[in-house]
Order: sequence, then C-alpha cells, then structure tokens
Amino acid sequence: MAEDGRPRGLADWLEGGKRPGRGSGDTGVWVLLSSVEARDDLVARVEAEFDQELLDVATARVRLRVEPAAWEAFKLTAVDGLSAADAAARTGLKVTTATSSPPTS
Repeated sequence: MAEDGRPRGLADWLEGGKRPGRGSGDTGVWVLLSSVEARDDLVARVEAEFDQELLDVATARVRLRVEPAAWEAFKLTAVDGLSAADAAARTGLKVTTATSSPPTS
C-alpha cells in the first residue's frame, strides 16, 4: 500500500503521469502528429535509418572478406573521393588492383 492508503499499483500509475516524456493528450499535438507531412517525415526517417543500418552490416561483411589494403583503396576512392592512382600510391597497390571489384564467392 502507498502512504495514502491506495494500492501501490494505482499510486505508481497516478505518479507516472507526472514524469517527463509522457504525452499531454492535447488534441493539437495529436493533429500535428497524425498529419500527412508528419507521417511522411517519420517514414522517411525510418527508411533512412534502416538503409544506414543495412549499409553498415554489408560494409562490415565485405570488409571481413577482402584484404586490408584493398578495403582501404575502396574507402579512399568510393568514400573519400580520391583517384585510383592516389589510392594506389597510399596503399601500395597497383592502380588496376585499386580499381578492381573484390572477388565474389
């Protein structure tokens, strides 16, 4: 029992309404959240987050399958925008090696 004699579960539930982060229940907020623009924005954000997570997983898998110098050459050209010649010079690879795709299994 809570100090005021109410069952503990009820007291906890009533106190929960005073915690930050709980919605106000205001109709204006509901209208804003249910608008098409808000929904579209949420969908776009979720899709972007999913795409980033998928890219991170794929990147980690590929990185484990290629030689470190080949990975670095890929990163330098595809991510950092260096030329194949610059990437090859930095990694010690030949230009043809620095620009070729990794082998597939």
